[in-house]
Amino acid sequence: MTCVFARPLSKFAVVTQFVAVTQRTRGTRALSAALVPALLVLGAGCSGDSSTERDGGTQALPNQPAPVTTPAPSAAPDPENAAPGSGTVLRVSESWVDLASNGLGIQGSFFTYQDGSGRTTIAADATRTQTGYCVSGSSAEVLNGDFSGTWGAVAALNLAQLPGTERAEAYDAVAHGVVGFGFDIVGNTGGALRFVVKEWATHDGFCINNVPDCAEGCSAEYRVDALTQNCWTPGGRVPVATALSALEWQIVPKEGSPTAFDYCIENIHAVLDPSAAPAAAPAPAPADEDEGPAPYAPY
Repeated sequence: MTCVFARPLSKFAVVTQFVAVTQRTRGTRALSAALVPALLVLGAGCSGDSSTERDGGTQALPNQPAPVTTPAPSAAPDPENAAPGSGTVLRVSESWVDLASNGLGIQGSFFTYQDGSGRTTIAADATRTQTGYCVSGSSAEVLNGDFSGTWGAVAALNLAQLPGTERAEAYDAVAHGVVGFGFDIVGNTGGALRFVVKEWATHDGFCINNVPDCAEGCSAEYRVDALTQNCWTPGGRVPVATALSALEWQIVPKEGSPTAFDYCIENIHAVLDPSAAPAAAPAPAPADEDEGPAPYAPY
């Protein structure tokens, strides 16, 4: 199979999983910035028959060079002294998430790849959004049960990549208090979307076999520790959260007919560990009604 994957891969641990899915009107391009309740992970109407999703699902050759060079910034940054941004939203500009746009240490390019069937297509369109990533194409029909050779089309985002390079490094989600990721889908996924996290230097991805239908758009959040490797097969391990590589959105193929898709990924954001949040300042003690004003203290 031909894969354009120039990034490391992911890691995680198992926990509860629950996802909020909100259907949106087709054609809507402006998404609400409201985040889905934190710690939601998947759970609503999902397409993809686990009995037919076999070993080709999310495989990509590790650390293979990407076909395109990452966008060159207007002023050459100093990666060693780059000033991080703030917030949990991963803002995309011309297929690139810059370190200065978030407070999570995440930086990298979006890219696409597809199976080697010769019948699956995927193309990105940077003109359709100023904050996300849009793709369209068709995931080929699976013929003769060959799911390993026909595994669909993927849009992916590297998590730790220096500007001007094609190789991503490992991203430590634990060090940044990140326990999951969320996003909005605007458009049509053909009801076949699967969210995948890649682990550094690991071939097969980590996912949840149940995926949001997202046929007309949805919002979802996933905890990293609820993902398992080759999730369509029971017993897979969870990823190592200290060495993640990329986030992926896969259109899973099916038998009987190809799956057309045309959608944008918006409001990509991280879900933070509540225990890592700074403690709230204690409320001031109420004044004693019997006490008069505090005595004047000279400078």
